[in-house]
Amino acid sequence: MSDNEERRLALIELIEQAFGDVKLEDGISLSQSELYDEYVTDKKSLAKARAKDTEESWTQIAKEKIDKYHIGSIGGLSFLDEKGMRFYLPAFMTNELKFNEQEENSEYGYVDDLIYTLTPPRSKSRGEYKYFLDRFGNFTKDQVNAIVQFLNYLLEDPNDIEETKIAFNYWEKRLCEYPKLSEPDC
Repeated sequence: MSDNEERRLALIELIEQAFGDVKLEDGISLSQSELYDEYVTDKKSLAKARAKDTEESWTQIAKEKIDKYHIGSIGGLSFLDEKGMRFYLPAFMTNELKFNEQEENSEYGYVDDLIYTLTPPRSKSRGEYKYFLDRFGNFTKDQVNAIVQFLNYLLEDPNDIEETKIAFNYWEKRLCEYPKLSEPDC
């Protein structure tokens, strides 16, 4: 097994440990995100969409379902609230690590959507920045560390390196804000 393969598998395990017990609760589901993308907000339609998402654990989300919701599709990560983001983000990250590197048939992979999602807006004066902060508000130190390690892994790929660095720097700084943290050096 190569060093890169060992690192990839260790990162998957880190993500699984950090997000292992996260539940969707009353957060926005992927099927509901489609409706929000189309400006449908009536309770009956949202409840019907939510009934389609029966996974109790993010580890139960099928690859095909995640494939459906990457950039260029309707709904997805851009339309999730904080609970939805905590539930679905690890599924997107682990699927990127498990499958996308092996599949060369896709011009857009999960990684583009993930980098976009994890990159804070450049302007802090608009509502977009508040929306970004609101969706990542209650992530634990371990979850933030998993995001940092995931982005660090992506920095090895020369594609989208500028955006990945912006995201990595934001999340690494955020990780340093946790009290009593010994790594990384802040």
